[in-house]
Amino acid sequence: MIRPPLSAVFFLTLVIFCVASAPSASSQDSPKSWEPSSLQAKSHEDQAEIQALRRIEKAILSLGELPHDDRAAFTDLHARRHEKGFRAIYTMDRDGSNVRYLVAGDGLISSATPEWSHNGHYIAFDGTPQRQRFTLSRIVVAAVDGPFRGRVQDLGHGNVPTWSPDDDQIAFMLNSSNPRNDAGGIWVMNSDGSERRHLCDGWYPRWSPDGKSLAIQCINKRPNRIQIYDIASGRLTDILGDEMEIEYSGGNWSPDGTKLVFVGQRDGQEHVATIEATGDLDTLQILYTEHRRGFRLYGPPAWSPDGEQIVVSIQESGQQRLSGQWTNSYLYSLSVSEPGLISLLEPERIGTINRGMSFSLDGKTIAFSSDR
Repeated sequence: MIRPPLSAVFFLTLVIFCVASAPSASSQDSPKSWEPSSLQAKSHEDQAEIQALRRIEKAILSLGELPHDDRAAFTDLHARRHEKGFRAIYTMDRDGSNVRYLVAGDGLISSATPEWSHNGHYIAFDGTPQRQRFTLSRIVVAAVDGPFRGRVQDLGHGNVPTWSPDDDQIAFMLNSSNPRNDAGGIWVMNSDGSERRHLCDGWYPRWSPDGKSLAIQCINKRPNRIQIYDIASGRLTDILGDEMEIEYSGGNWSPDGTKLVFVGQRDGQEHVATIEATGDLDTLQILYTEHRRGFRLYGPPAWSPDGEQIVVSIQESGQQRLSGQWTNSYLYSLSVSEPGLISLLEPERIGTINRGMSFSLDGKTIAFSSDR
């Protein structure tokens, strides 16, 4: 049943006490650190700590003066705003009202898949300088609150960033055939972009609330399935697949980390469904089934911090689903307590692409990607 439309900031202020000497990255992926240098190196600190503090100081000096006003200093008129295919990051209230332009990556035609840091100060997202050239995608972090509000930082090549619960690290996906010629799959790096390392094959990582696991989309087995990657052991556990095929972009975690929400397909129909993170089939619950002809569901859905609301993108045309083709997609809201009910999130359909949703930690705001 379709319900009527609803009415209308990586904690980069980390203080690094001990950083082991990291291998140098290529020049195209050498990010600058943002951390404040309020602590002075003391005589008892070892050489590694002194080197780390010097790097921080050098990075701070390169930033210049911080904005003097109390608002984010993002450029409202992006240089490529009027080019065909331009997408940026926007925010809205959880009821779909108060939509605001936030930021777009410098020089990027498309900015997408935002995720809030747990301290609320930063949003990480990906973007590409050329339409449909996802192998060129880069990870960008925008400071939306805190001492560096208004700053935008490029962390190098990658897609679909996700924060560790302490905001010290970012896991991400790297396409094969990337400019670095690194292995494709799931990677992790420090939240300043340093010390990248490959974890496993897969797409679309999402970090668990307890920090112990990543939910990823498996790319080596058919039917498509979610896999849980245990960070300590490197073990992969399959979730669904044979019982219900997981659609494009895998799953997302419930706020307490006990369940996963995803878009799945069974018997020719697409569903928004949940399952316990153990993979117990008896816990599979369908929240919504798309019966409308030609309508397609896009994940991963976003789950609100209070556990009550799930947001999913729905493509309203009969266009064949292709990677990167999301025309006529809009955000819809589901009630967890009232399965089957779905509402267009905004009062009107604006733009032609709306997807990549993420709730702020307080649950009041949704970040998303749009071409409006």
